[in-house]
Amino acid sequence: MSAFSDVPLSVSSPSTSRKEISSSISQASKFYSHLTVEEQRELFLWKYRDISRESVTDMMKEFMKHDIGQKGHLDEHEAMMLMEHRGIVKTAKELREMMSTMDIDKNHKLSFVEWCCAFFE
Repeated sequence: MSAFSDVPLSVSSPSTSRKEISSSISQASKFYSHLTVEEQRELFLWKYRDISRESVTDMMKEFMKHDIGQKGHLDEHEAMMLMEHRGIVKTAKELREMMSTMDIDKNHKLSFVEWCCAFFE
């Protein structure tokens, strides 16, 4: 039995779109918000079995470098710094719009699960 079996994310089939899964992640945010980044990685890999552990782990390392206070999430400034670091250089307004799109639960913080959903979409 998976450690995440009580997380209410509904994935009906392998053809379920990442947008649909993102929607269910938004509904389940109160359940994963207390998870460490490593646990969020495992949750993401459990849901997205077609994505390699290596690529998600690389994303996690990059994410954690930008999590200045080691809080397990990025605030808007840290998320914008991560996007700039990845070469996504845009105006401040465009970066805020991107952040708003990625911030599925609209708490003005970017969890690792939200970052992965946006990146691998």
